[in-house]
Amino acid sequence: MIVIARNLRLIVGTALFFLGSALVCVAVGLDLEKGWLLPLLQGVAGLAAAVSGGTLAGMELWKRQRLKQLVIIGRTVTAEVVDVSCTLRRGRRGCRISRPYRILCEWTDPDNGVRHAFESDKLWRHPGDIATVAVHMDPFDPRIYHVATDSTGVF
Repeated sequence: MIVIARNLRLIVGTALFFLGSALVCVAVGLDLEKGWLLPLLQGVAGLAAAVSGGTLAGMELWKRQRLKQLVIIGRTVTAEVVDVSCTLRRGRRGCRISRPYRILCEWTDPDNGVRHAFESDKLWRHPGDIATVAVHMDPFDPRIYHVATDSTGVF
């Protein structure tokens, strides 16, 4: 379940891309003597699905690549957990439609004494009682960071 939830954007984006590509291929292969409106609409819908799916999958792959670069060349610090925020968003039938939990943490740079605040990605489950969390950050720009929630056991 958690692996599917992590890869949901990538799966949906890839599926939309291939569905859109198939619709464009079918629209190109249709006989235009019987009419041009249906192939045109099918081609436009397929092109829109392919572009949106490719964009969704591409953004997810770019985010993963950026995280890998932060882990490899970035600075890893241990930040103190300040708060675990919970924002419940309810759908029409009262069910949760988003991941409600975020870890808020702070770290003070020992070189210059500047305090930096970090916020994790949205989490499915409450992280429990944790005191510290690892943060991967760009050594030159601390605004580019990733709070490593995998080390806390919360995905």
